Amino acid sequence: MDNEADYTAFRKSAVPQPTAVVALGGSLLRVRRAYKPMAARHVATRGPIVRFTRGSRNRLIDFLASINHTQVRDMPLFVTLTYPREWPAEGGIVKRHLDTWLKRLQREYPYASAVWKLEYQQRGAPHFHLLVFGLARMSIKWLARSWYEAVGSGDERHLAAGTQVEKVKSWQGVMFYAGKYLAKVTAGDAPARPGRFWGVFNRRAFPIDIVRFRLTFAQFYGAVRLWRRARRLPLCHNVPAGRAGQGFKLYRAGPEQVLWLRAIMPDVSRQTGPLPLPA
Repeated sequence: MDNEADYTAFRKSAVPQPTAVVALGGSLLRVRRAYKPMAARHVATRGPIVRFTRGSRNRLIDFLASINHTQVRDMPLFVTLTYPREWPAEGGIVKRHLDTWLKRLQREYPYASAVWKLEYQQRGAPHFHLLVFGLARMSIKWLARSWYEAVGSGDERHLAAGTQVEKVKSWQGVMFYAGKYLAKVTAGDAPARPGRFWGVFNRRAFPIDIVRFRLTFAQFYGAVRLWRRARRLPLCHNVPAGRAGQGFKLYRAGPEQVLWLRAIMPDVSRQTGPLPLPA
């Protein structure tokens, strides 16, 4: 499908078809059996957010897996922002502190963008993990001072030890940090109702190119058979579980992603257009 309008028209069609979704330059490959027509879907009312759910975790991982690696100049920075011994009990105040710091980040580093995740420590204190893109390095002194002032700490020990920054060395490292820190699911509700547990700052700066293909049902079930075989191979921990009757996701980067797509759709080279296919 050439554009989002075509895709929306497909979603509204009376006869849904299977689809394959590929993130160009990323590692996301999703195959779905069919969508229900939009008019037939029940839209639930969203209640208050009290925990970081597995569904939210999956959306976070999918976003990172959709980033076009070839368009990112520098590996991101992994940043941690913590609170001193005393911290605000209200989730809204915590989010305002983050918003204040992100505005300072944008003023200091105009091309910066970030994916952030809120987490609560065992003592109940909130803290943030971020993957910051768009800059090669960040001043440790600026980071410590800017967060210290954003939260109005007043604790000199917090100024010295309230922040951390580390350079991520590879895209495998990005997904490692995402799985270990950003996408960690904790049991129980948060001490306060903070709203969203993760988000994207300066979303327009992220290079994400999504291509969608219509599949025949024969192609879909052929893809499911490939997926089932792949799950039995050793070292295939990044082939996540799913409902085979509905579809599956793979996190495969570069040529391996293309090989999967070609196995599903042998004539893919005539349909992809900009997809970089090996000879």
